[in-house]
Amino acid sequence: MAVSDQELDIIVDLLEGIYDDDPVEEDEAWGLLAKMFREGPMPLSVRVMLANMSDPDMRDTFKRRLTFKREPGRDKSVNERQVAAVVWHRIRAGGTKDAGYQEAIVKLGVSLSTAEKAFAKWEDEFEKSASKLKGLTRTSE
Repeated sequence: MAVSDQELDIIVDLLEGIYDDDPVEEDEAWGLLAKMFREGPMPLSVRVMLANMSDPDMRDTFKRRLTFKREPGRDKSVNERQVAAVVWHRIRAGGTKDAGYQEAIVKLGVSLSTAEKAFAKWEDEFEKSASKLKGLTRTSE
């Protein structure tokens, strides 16, 4: 089901920044834009607006631009298994847990508590099967 003319007006208002001070209306407008992406058709005017908002050559012309932003929080490229593997490898090389935690902090940029929790969660698994499964203790993606 295509968006109505009234819904199209709301989407255009969103892209023009009309709802910047009204988060409830803005969320509803984003929902309509998502509906248009999913169900189509997308009018040429909206496609051109989106293209202009993402075109670096048009930044002087438009006060808004289209960008993608990660939600706040820890970088998802570092996972608990990877953190625990760094600690585990340090211990297997003759180091202490503290040395392993410090290496994870420096190498992966995690906190001490994150390194401790990750190792506590994965330590038994590594001890049981890491010698058989090299991929389990891989420290780089």
